[in-house]
Amino acid sequence: MSATVTDTSVQAARPAPASGRAIEPVPDKSVDAVITDPPYFDFVHYSELSDFFYAWLAPVLRGEYEYFTPPDSSHTSEVQDRHPAKFASKLARVFGECRRVLKDDGILSFSFHHSRAEGWVSIYEAVTAAGFEVVAAHPIYGEMKGASPKSSTKEPITLDAVLVCKKSAGVHARAENLAEEIRLKTESICRELQASGFSLSQADTYVVAMSNALAVGSRAGLTPTEMPDLLSKFTLPR
Repeated sequence: MSATVTDTSVQAARPAPASGRAIEPVPDKSVDAVITDPPYFDFVHYSELSDFFYAWLAPVLRGEYEYFTPPDSSHTSEVQDRHPAKFASKLARVFGECRRVLKDDGILSFSFHHSRAEGWVSIYEAVTAAGFEVVAAHPIYGEMKGASPKSSTKEPITLDAVLVCKKSAGVHARAENLAEEIRLKTESICRELQASGFSLSQADTYVVAMSNALAVGSRAGLTPTEMPDLLSKFTLPR
């Protein structure tokens, strides 16, 4: 998992192709934004996909590159995990390192989508454990509906949610009805997307609702243990 760090004082952005757990060359509170793309919980098992190529490359390159000495492509620093709590814990360590390098007014931004509430709870747990709060959620088209395996899915997810986070200020304001606020915001966003020519599946609407629930819940100061109850108000028909 890598990130792009941006420092507007020199108007430059550079990729950091290293473990997200330790962005060592970057000093504390020195960058304006961290933009990354974490694994989608249990959606894609990157190591398992990589092993197909690893099996062919390792015998040829093992003598020249130390990376190819292990029996497979898995790594101890991987964030990917099928267990929600373990995934959240691993990702929180990555986000904690992002927090270290960010200026106090800096932004952490990443994309995410999932069809189950537990995936969203894991993301929320990682964000809050690292000392961030979700300040905005923006839906964007992530993949075309005709792409395989999307084309064979009854309700494909074609939207990604870009989550924008800032360091938590510790000041929160709880609204009277968080679920109603999320519902109204979801309806407004979906109407705007459809008016612009976007065709949304029920799963896409669910992504809009879940991402905005994280932003609303974060602003209200909900704990990770409180978030499942809020997310349960919104379901995706199976």
